[in-house]
Amino acid sequence: MWDIANGFVPRTFDEILATMTSKINEQYGTNYDVTTIQGTNFYKYFYAGIQVIMEAEQQVADLSGKYQQYIASTNQRILQPRGTADGFINFIANDGVLNTEGSFDPIDEPSKAGKIKFAILLDKNDEQYNIKKAKLIEYFHKYLSVGLYYYGGIGDAYQGEWNAETTYPEGVLVLSGSKYYNSLAENTNVNPAGNPEVWEESVAPANFVTGDYNAINGQEFHYAFYLPRYYRLTSLTITLPISANNNNYVMTQKEVQDLFAQKFQEYMTLGKNLEPESICSIKEFNFASRVVYSGSYQDDTGAIHNFSNTPEKIPFDVKFRMMDASNIVVIYQ
Repeated sequence: MWDIANGFVPRTFDEILATMTSKINEQYGTNYDVTTIQGTNFYKYFYAGIQVIMEAEQQVADLSGKYQQYIASTNQRILQPRGTADGFINFIANDGVLNTEGSFDPIDEPSKAGKIKFAILLDKNDEQYNIKKAKLIEYFHKYLSVGLYYYGGIGDAYQGEWNAETTYPEGVLVLSGSKYYNSLAENTNVNPAGNPEVWEESVAPANFVTGDYNAINGQEFHYAFYLPRYYRLTSLTITLPISANNNNYVMTQKEVQDLFAQKFQEYMTLGKNLEPESICSIKEFNFASRVVYSGSYQDDTGAIHNFSNTPEKIPFDVKFRMMDASNIVVIYQ
C-alpha cells in the first residue's frame, strides 16, 4: 500500500492470506476465511509463498523510504539554493556545523564588480573554530564560484601571492611566505623578504581570515573571509508623542526599553544597516503618533557616530552590540 505521507507500507501476513483466501474461494467455489483455511493443504502450500511476498514487500518499503528521503533532500536543495547570496546566507544559518549569521558585501558600485567579500559571525576563541572554518571554506568551494578568491578587506590594493614576473606599482599589498608586504616603490622580481627598502612588512586586518581547499585532483584553491567587527550602541533616546486619538494601552518605560532591546537583537544581524524605525515603529508602539529616534554608536576604532530616524549604512562585516536596555531614555509627549 502506498500513500504520500508514509510511502509504501508492506502488508501483514494476515492481509496477504486474506487476499489469497478470497482468490481460492473465487477459483474453487469454497467458503474459507483466514481462520478456517488454516490447516488445509491450501494453507500449507501458500504459507511459504506468503513469506516470500512479505520479504519482497519489505524490500520495496525500504527502497520507498530511501526514495522519499531523496525527494525530500532534493526539494530542500531546490527551495534553498546555495549559489546565490541570500541562499548561501540562509544555508549557513541552518547548517548543522556553522548555524550562524553571514553577510556579503553588496556589489553596489562598479569598482566592486567581480569581487566576493563575505563575513561570518564566528569566534576565534570557540573550541570548534577550526572545524567551522574548514567547513565554511568547503562550502565556498562547493557552492560559490570555484577558484575565485578576493582579499578585499585588505583593500583593493591587494595583489594576492607575490609573483616574480609581475611588476608591482607603489602602494600595493602582496602575500609572501605567510606574511603581508606593502610596496614602497615600483618593482619587478624583488623578493619582499629581505628587501625592506622596497617592501615594508605589513599586517592583515585582525578580522581577515584565509584558508585553502584541496580538491580531489590535488589542485589547491585559496579562499578568504571576514570575522565580524563590533560596533556598540552607546546612547539612545526614543521619543513617543502620544496620539490624540489613542485608545491603546500606553507601554511603560521599561516595556518600551525591553521591547526595543529584544527587537534590536533580532533585527541587527551581521552587516545589517541601522534603521531604527524598521526595528520598532508605530506598529509596535501603537499608542504613539510617531516614533522619533536619536542616539549614538561607537565603531571598532573608538569613533562615535550619531544617528536618527534616517537609515545609517553599516559595513557588511559589522555586528552591533546592544547597550544596557535600562539606559535607553524614553520620552512621552
